[in-house]
Amino acid sequence: MELSLVEVGKRFKEIRLSRGYSREIASKDIVSTSFLNKFERGETNISFIKMVALLKRLNISTSEFLQPLDPDSNVSYTVFLKRLMEIYTHNDARTLKKMLSEIQNQTTIKNSKLDTVKQATLISLISDLDPSFSIDISLEKEIRYYFMTIDDWTGFQISAFSNCLTVLTTTSIRLIIKELISKFRDLKNINNNDDTFLGTLINAAEILINRGELDDARKIIGLLDDFNISHLKLLLRFKKTFLYNLLFLDSAKAVKKNNLMFQTLRDIGSGQLASSYEDYQEKFYHSA
Repeated sequence: MELSLVEVGKRFKEIRLSRGYSREIASKDIVSTSFLNKFERGETNISFIKMVALLKRLNISTSEFLQPLDPDSNVSYTVFLKRLMEIYTHNDARTLKKMLSEIQNQTTIKNSKLDTVKQATLISLISDLDPSFSIDISLEKEIRYYFMTIDDWTGFQISAFSNCLTVLTTTSIRLIIKELISKFRDLKNINNNDDTFLGTLINAAEILINRGELDDARKIIGLLDDFNISHLKLLLRFKKTFLYNLLFLDSAKAVKKNNLMFQTLRDIGSGQLASSYEDYQEKFYHSA
């Protein structure tokens, strides 16, 4: 996709201001302040090397910087998800299947990767509403290949992976998570999406538990101990602790600890959420 100088400059300025960088700090030892000012107004081009250096200063990768400018990826997928969730919350599997059919009938090459992600997301939701719905093996291979060949994960791709988990086999989930975790540790830009990253790992563990793959689920929950889940992310901490108790403690200890957490949820007015976790716990032990 060809992007104009004005679009690129405007995007850079928005990120710079949102992260609290002045022109002087952002440009120091890379370009002059006056040059950066012209670049942000779209009045001059910039070399790739200088651009990468500026983005590194703002702690953002090149792909993550460009992605929101591309209507065929991040923005398009966000709008797509919003529409999907409105339909899903009404349990309208028929409309979801119609949307899936429309995407499958598209023949454009330009949007092939995004269309694959959209199909997998749709199938995940349809399968939840209609357990008898079959998953195309070829699509599973396509979506696995897509995630396995990502060099620079962004928030969009982490979110897409989370939404496609149901379509993927246990082996694929295991391989992709291994790759994602290695990139998370190596690439600082993913830390700007750590909520999405941690939530994705927890969702993956939950799906594996539902499949009876407890050893794989334990490995994922165990990996979460390597990452700092701040007290601000209380729901993530709660869910991680809840699943950890189920997977690593004997049933009596797990129930005792989880029941204390359920009561805490009720004390802060989240009784419905507490009940949903209690139901999950009962199903877990009945199926064990």
